Amino acid sequence: LVACFTYTCTLTEKIATATRSSRTNIGSRSTNDSSSSSSSSSSSSSSSSSSSSSRSGCSSSGRVSSISSIVLVVVAAAAAVGALVVVVVVVVVVVVVVVVVVVVVVASAAAVVVAALVVVIVVVVAAGAAAAAVVVVVVVVVVVVVVVVVVVVVVVVVVVVVVVVVVVVDAIYRSTHLAAF
Repeated sequence: LVACFTYTCTLTEKIATATRSSRTNIGSRSTNDSSSSSSSSSSSSSSSSSSSSSRSGCSSSGRVSSISSIVLVVVAAAAAVGALVVVVVVVVVVVVVVVVVVVVVVASAAAVVVAALVVVIVVVVAAGAAAAAVVVVVVVVVVVVVVVVVVVVVVVVVVVVVVVVVVVVDAIYRSTHLAAF
């Protein structure tokens, strides 16, 4: 997706540069034609007619160049919008998967803690204080392990979400920046 956006943005920027350069060339040629037309009209009418035909040919070629540049810009913009839609869909899918993973991990941790408490209660009721002390130590170790796993999973999820958000913001900035051309 990042490569697709990079290619699309580079293509759009090249098209915009080509459009500006073609407009500059057309303007300079029109200026040259008008100046040559002025000098030619003062000298003879035949030079004036040839200058007029040259100007009309230049303007028609300029219109064709402008139309083709506009078509290329529209195609590149459509490709950028399509890539942006794909990125948005991927972001939505990633967010949904992340939410599901977090819910599953938290539910599993809660289930482990509840089961450990049930075991402690049963052992305390059945075996007395001596056996209960050992069970409490085991339960504390299990709870600590579960908490560490939950923290690691949450950190990984946060990192993934931050990376996805950065990619999306960069893609939107690139498309908006190039649309200004």
